[in-house]
Amino acid sequence: MPRLTIDLSKDFDDRLTKIAKEENISKAEAMGKAFALLFAVTDNKTKDSLLAIVKENSKDGAPEILYQLVGV
Repeated sequence: MPRLTIDLSKDFDDRLTKIAKEENISKAEAMGKAFALLFAVTDNKTKDSLLAIVKENSKDGAPEILYQLVGV
């Protein structure tokens, strides 16, 4: 398996560590999930695309947008 060495800021490493602990996964697995999101965005990138995090089953039955990133 290929290896990758990266330098992270303390804040980045602290956040990565927190996420890994909360999800009960390794930091490497958390990074793998982050790369999967990056690949999904770049594979589906169009001029007018955006990345959104939505919550299903909101009160009116429509997805509720919790966060959106335009121009990705």
